[in-house]
Amino acid sequence: MPLPDGNGLLTVLDITDSQKAAEALKQRAAALEEADAMKTRFLANMSYEFRTPLTSIGGFAELLEAGLGGDLSGDGKDYVSAIRQSVDRLAEQIESVLDLSQSEAGMLPLAHDEFELLPFVQGLAEDRGDRIAAAGLTLDLRADKSAGRMTGDRRRLGRAIGHLIDNAIAATPRGGRVLLELSGHKGKARVVISDNGAGMDAATLARALEGIKVSADGKTVERRQGLGLQLARRLIEAHGGTLKLLSEPGQGTAAIVELP
Repeated sequence: MPLPDGNGLLTVLDITDSQKAAEALKQRAAALEEADAMKTRFLANMSYEFRTPLTSIGGFAELLEAGLGGDLSGDGKDYVSAIRQSVDRLAEQIESVLDLSQSEAGMLPLAHDEFELLPFVQGLAEDRGDRIAAAGLTLDLRADKSAGRMTGDRRRLGRAIGHLIDNAIAATPRGGRVLLELSGHKGKARVVISDNGAGMDAATLARALEGIKVSADGKTVERRQGLGLQLARRLIEAHGGTLKLLSEPGQGTAAIVELP
């Protein structure tokens, strides 16, 4: 800057630190993106690695159950049946982990099947008939054709709504009732799954969809062991739908799904 006496004033600003900070932030953001991509690739690869031997275990168990390895005793048949049930459960958990990780990364591949919603929901209820009977519950199915048809990933959407039904079954005491209702609502399909179980207070309900829970002493927060509710929300949202939970202590819980 020129001064009145003819001299000049030179001001120097050292931006080294700010440039270093900006560069560090860029490197950190790039590292986080790469770490997220690595996580997705790792889970996809591990899912494949897990499923390959799991398929073999299930196949050999089926052969044993069919008697191709010789006659089995009563206990032997029970053991083979337990192996098959464990294989099915582990396969379901692997699929849940993979779907959840892909949805978080925005890479969930969805099929585009066109199907009727009425037989779709009826099938989900029928698949759980034995479980409902064993739990001593009553399933009240109310469905009509006004829901129409939709296009989406039938298998994944079935898993999402199936998880909600399973949650209702688990939350309902023996002798209780689970309501499964399908209807058309304002140009959308609505599925309501409700139970008359213990219900949840406002704080628990607010955390439920995030897959976290508070310890009994109220001092620590931890992830839920199951992925069902969190995964159901992401799968439903991936189809352009919404999932809402309504619950009060002693009044049960209702899960309301709206699909385009």
